[in-house]
Amino acid sequence: MRLLKYLKSNAGFLISFALLAFIALNKDAKAFLIRGLISTGILNSDFDPSTGKSDEVSVAPSLLLGAPSGSTVDLKELRGKVILLNFWATWCPPCIAEMPSINTLRERFSKDENIVFLLVDVDGNYDRSKKFMDKHQYDLPVYVPQSDIPGQLLTGAIPTTIIIDKTGKIVFRHEGAADYSSPEAFGLLEKLSKGN
Repeated sequence: MRLLKYLKSNAGFLISFALLAFIALNKDAKAFLIRGLISTGILNSDFDPSTGKSDEVSVAPSLLLGAPSGSTVDLKELRGKVILLNFWATWCPPCIAEMPSINTLRERFSKDENIVFLLVDVDGNYDRSKKFMDKHQYDLPVYVPQSDIPGQLLTGAIPTTIIIDKTGKIVFRHEGAADYSSPEAFGLLEKLSKGN
C-alpha cells in the first residue's frame, strides 16, 4: 500500500527519469532529440558559409577512400568536382541527427554531375554503415578510409563536414551537427557547381 502511494505521488518524477534514461541509453532517441533541437534553433547548427571557412588549409590533402565496389577513390583525383565530405559513425547521435538533412541536400543535387558526396565511416565498417543507410532509406554513398585521415580534414570530432571546391580548396568546414537542408547550403553548392 505504501509503495503504491509512493509511486502515485512521484509518478511525474519516475516518468521523467525513465524518459531521460531511455534517451541517454538509446542513440536513435538522442538523435531524435538533437534533430528537434536543431529544428528549433536552440543548437548552433545553422549552416553558415561565412563562419565555416577554414584559414588553416587552403588545399585539401590526399585521402584514399574505399568504395563499396572495392575500388579506391582519392580526393585529389576528384579535382574539377565540388565535394561534400562528411566524417561520421553509426554510433554518433549528432551524426545520425544531421543525416536526413544531408540526404535532402544530396537529393536536390542528384542530377548535378559536378557535385560528389562522400560519407566516410570513421570506424571503417562499411557493412554496418550500409545497413544504417538502408534502414533509414538514405541515398548516400558510404566510403571507408583506406589511409590515415589527415589532421587537416579531421581533428577527431564527428560529425565533421567539409566542402571542397573544384580547384581542391576547402571552402567550408563544420564540426558538429548542422542543418544541410537549408537554403544557404543549397546556395553554396549551387554557386560552387556553376563556378569554374
